Amino acid sequence: ATWGGPCRRVGPIMHQMAIYHTDILFIKVDTDDHEDIAAEYGTQAIPTTFFFKNGAKADEVIGAEYVSTFEKKIQEVSA
Repeated sequence: ATWGGPCRRVGPIMHQMAIYHTDILFIKVDTDDHEDIAAEYGTQAIPTTFFFKNGAKADEVIGAEYVSTFEKKIQEVSA
């Protein structure tokens, strides 16, 4: 949601991570515009960051977390 403070904080973090992790596809979905996608993946709160491996949802982080939290999840899912 473009209006939410936590979502606005996560955006720049994901942008920087996308620059660093060029082998990973980062996609931003505005749940106000795409409620169907939010429902499909069971989004309960925003922001929620989903991690996929081989096309399947592998994990998620709910909330505006620190870069280190996202980096740890990337390492876990990539293992």
